[in-house]
Amino acid sequence: MELKTIKLIAEWESDEESYKSGQVLEVDPTTYAQLIADEVAEDYVEEKVEEQIVKAVKQELSEARSEAREKAPAVAIDHEVEDKWHLSGLGEFALGVRDFGRKQSEPAKKLAAALSKDASVMSETGWEVPLGLKAGMTGTADSTGGYLRPKPVEPGIEDPAIMGTLGLAQRCRQVPMTSNRVGINAWTHSSRADGSRYGGANVYWLDEGASITESNPTIKQVELQLHKVAGFLTVTDELLEDIAALEFELNRVYTQEIETVIEGKIVRGDGVAKPLGILDAPCAIGASRESATHVSAEDFTEMYTKLWGPSHGNAVWLVHQSVMEELLVLTLSGTVSGITTVFMPAGMIAGRPFSTLFGQPMLISEDCSELGTKGDVILADFSQYLYAQKAGVDMASSIHLYFDYAKTAYRFIKRVDGRPLWPTTVTAKNGTQEYSPFIHLAT
Repeated sequence: MELKTIKLIAEWESDEESYKSGQVLEVDPTTYAQLIADEVAEDYVEEKVEEQIVKAVKQELSEARSEAREKAPAVAIDHEVEDKWHLSGLGEFALGVRDFGRKQSEPAKKLAAALSKDASVMSETGWEVPLGLKAGMTGTADSTGGYLRPKPVEPGIEDPAIMGTLGLAQRCRQVPMTSNRVGINAWTHSSRADGSRYGGANVYWLDEGASITESNPTIKQVELQLHKVAGFLTVTDELLEDIAALEFELNRVYTQEIETVIEGKIVRGDGVAKPLGILDAPCAIGASRESATHVSAEDFTEMYTKLWGPSHGNAVWLVHQSVMEELLVLTLSGTVSGITTVFMPAGMIAGRPFSTLFGQPMLISEDCSELGTKGDVILADFSQYLYAQKAGVDMASSIHLYFDYAKTAYRFIKRVDGRPLWPTTVTAKNGTQEYSPFIHLAT
């Protein structure tokens, strides 16, 4: 049985319960007909949401209109300009209520004209709404309330320009250090020709009973001596007390800075009281470039062919950020298919998080030179670079050094050294071509 919806307009008592006027009920059709006939109830249709919104807006505007009338003087209306200042509709009236007493908008002027009924003070250019409403306390200015508004600060210190290291030190051959210096013995290799390998070791094919010619290999020694890279600063005790985890942040920053500086010297250190970098090492090879201001596929081909054969499995490319624009359009012509892409951005092939050049990983390094200068592109096998360190970054602090200033002193130190294992390049077994694990694009 379908129920009917009614709204009571008088009190009504059923067999079970009493109901007050204004209540909305659902009743059976028989009861519905009886209550309507007795004028105890009326048919009820639920208002739509849109109608409720319109009703609420009209109520708000009515209240705003009453408030605005109270603020404006009541004088006689001048009907000659009534049309000019007539509000066009409910929307313009609402805008006028919003702006009245706050800014000189056209709806506010029309509302003021309608309320004041004084057209003699109005003109097309000179009349203004009197801004009689005060802004009150706001948070837009410190003096009117801004000081009272809390300003929370997120914990920690953000580092928007952080680049971090590329982990080049971890790619190097690690040398354990138990003292300040260590010597690394290595066979001498300057040529792959017979009789030159291992610095002179040679073997011979002999007839029965023939004597064997003596040959002797030679050994070189690469010496590593730890050098100190350090940072120092002082911090007031008040700052340490007021800022949580400041000491942790300082340790992180200086450790990062030391590792960044060390990585820079692995690339381009001069070897004086610091590591000898791969860019200026005696074993480094500079490949000639096609253009003084650009890079080309031929440049990378030249570098790739000069890389020592066994190093192809470990080598990585280092490029300056300014080289990227040219890499993205780099192709190699003259191949079987006509054109081959030399550069592949990271993520283009599944399982390859790095960009690649000729299939080798490519890293953007701020230690490379700008486009067009020596070292803007480097191809290196860091397994042929010796890297020695004694522990990590050592942080020490003291309250005594600046005790009378109520400051704490912090010192950060790390001892490292590094240099290529190769003293020189290696000449090919057949021919005069020189090879190296460290190739850069020359000027």
